[in-house]
Formats: sequence, structure tokens, C-alpha cells
Amino acid sequence: MDKNEKSLPPGITLRKDGRDLKEVQKKLRYTRYEIDHGIYARPDRITVDAWFEVWMAEYQENRLRENTLQLTRSMYKHHIKPQIGKMKLQEVRTEHIQRVFNTMHKKDYAQSFIQRVRNVANQLFKQYRNDLILRNPVVNTTTPPKQQKEDHRVLTVAEQESFLQYARETDLVGFSTGMRIGEILGLQWKDVDLQKNEIHVTGTLIKVDGKEYRKGPTKTIVSNRKIPILPEVSMRIKE
Repeated sequence: MDKNEKSLPPGITLRKDGRDLKEVQKKLRYTRYEIDHGIYARPDRITVDAWFEVWMAEYQENRLRENTLQLTRSMYKHHIKPQIGKMKLQEVRTEHIQRVFNTMHKKDYAQSFIQRVRNVANQLFKQYRNDLILRNPVVNTTTPPKQQKEDHRVLTVAEQESFLQYARETDLVGFSTGMRIGEILGLQWKDVDLQKNEIHVTGTLIKVDGKEYRKGPTKTIVSNRKIPILPEVSMRIKE
């Protein structure tokens, strides 16, 4: 064995013919990074759960908003983890991932939400850069078709009047401003200017670790906005 190979992590060897040297060097850099940060494990021992924690800490937490991080963790915990969390990464096949989406479909989850879970799974496996899995098992999965729903109908005049009356009595702020429910629940007194009759949307209420509620950033940058409010709304807020 070459003396340079003795210092290499398990599973990595230099090619004698010089081919794929850049790929080997890249693999070596990632492996050394994992060793330096205490996250290296033998390829045949890494579970999906273990890789998810590394993926979140090293690739997601520095680029996603906190409420998006919480949603990502929630989607993994409730839909991906129960099916494949304890499996070794190398054992996961396309049919295992497909079962996740089929189970959600049977539970009447919206196709758009299933697609969001699929995106999380795809990025989770796509980001695995040590070539310890031959291919991304999410690529050949499909999102189940939309459930057949009853045709929409227009509210009758009486139903419209009933809805408007209820909305005015119970959620006048939401009804008159179009604010998201999280934005309304995250309002603080400093966000309300009763002299100018304005609401300053500066954040939204988020749930941390499934327990604690606190104010987090808005969904997008443009969601930070000023909304004029009617005198009637201003009076209700004062009350």
C-alpha cells in the first residue's frame, strides 16, 4: 500500500492509473470535513435519520427561514421518518420512497402538500455527496393524482350575508385586511398605529419544536408591509 493511502479514511483509495483523481480528491475533502466536524460514519451504518440531522445542520439551517426549517422538520417527522427513518441510506429504494407518498394519498393529503414532502426527500438524498449511494431513489417516484372532489358552488345570498356577519363579529381584522392568520396572531401593540390607522406586518406566529409559540419572520420579504385599516377596525382593536 502506498504511504499516502495509509492516512485515507476507510473506503477511499487512490487510483493507480490516475483516472478520476478530481473525484477522489472531492470525496476526500468531504470525508475529512465530516471527520473534523464529528459527523463521519461508516457508509454501511448511516441511517436516514442520522443523515437528516446532518443535512439540516450543515446544508439547510444557514439558508432557510426559521418557519421553513420548522415545516421541513415537521414534514420529515410525520411522513418520511415513520417509513424509512431507521433504514440505512444504502438500503432505501424507489419503492420505499413511493410508499411514503402513497400512504399520504390514502390519508387524503393534498397533492400539493405531497409534492412538498417529495421535494424535501429529493433534496435530502440529492445532497448526499460521498457517493455512498449509487442513485437518488426519489427521482423515479411519482406524486399520486389529485383526489376527485365535488364541484364548487356559489354561496346563496343568505349564506353570503351569514358569512359576512360572522366574519365581522369574529375576525374583523382578517376579513378587512386579508392578512394571514399567522400574521394576525403575531401582531404586537408596536405593530399597530391607531393614529394613522395602519397595521405594520413585521412577522408571523410560528410553533417551535411542536411546543413553544413565538414570533418569526414573515413568509417572504414583500410580506413586510403596511396595511391601512378602517375606523371600525381601529375601534375594535382598541376594545
